Amino acid sequence: MAVSAEEALSKVGPPPPDVVVTDYRLPGINGASLVRHLGGMGMQVNAIVMSAFTDEGTIEDAKSAGATFLPKPLDFAALGRLVQA
Repeated sequence: MAVSAEEALSKVGPPPPDVVVTDYRLPGINGASLVRHLGGMGMQVNAIVMSAFTDEGTIEDAKSAGATFLPKPLDFAALGRLVQA
């Protein structure tokens, strides 16, 4: 667990995590950028970006990073299915 994308990046290492669940809005870089940075490190991960901000730009940013977008409030059953996939 990390409180920022930068902290998460400092903790991640081989092997890559099985899944990354992150909020879109974080201190520093956002969750979509976190997913992009992981990809740039050669780590292809199942990524889920969640946010209460469901504007088209936020959703598209998450999806273009290669993540699945989940709106808040979270549907925990849907989150569970995505994590298990």
